[in-house]
Amino acid sequence: MGDRNDKAFGYAEFGKWYDDHRVATLEPALDRAMDALQHELDDSLSDRDLARIRSISGRVKSKRRTWRKVNQQRYREQLVTVDAIPQIIDDLVGIRLTCTNLRDLEMVQA
Repeated sequence: MGDRNDKAFGYAEFGKWYDDHRVATLEPALDRAMDALQHELDDSLSDRDLARIRSISGRVKSKRRTWRKVNQQRYREQLVTVDAIPQIIDDLVGIRLTCTNLRDLEMVQA
């Protein structure tokens, strides 16, 4: 799992790309997405409904987990350069919205 079979790029090149891309793109994207979600919820829901949302959290996929994903068979042939990673790996940034009850999901989805 550690080294890519096709050697299109190695961990050193990936690591440099990841560190730069995380600071320049991924972290700002996460901040903007969380702000936009909070703004949309504030505009769309009453204070009572907002109280039913337990938490909103986000994350940028770690370097180690991204490297593991890049090395999965289904991505290897598609990733010729590190610059292609954001177009192929679609979960580099994630947001989780936790509601108090399952039925609250319908409220949020509406």
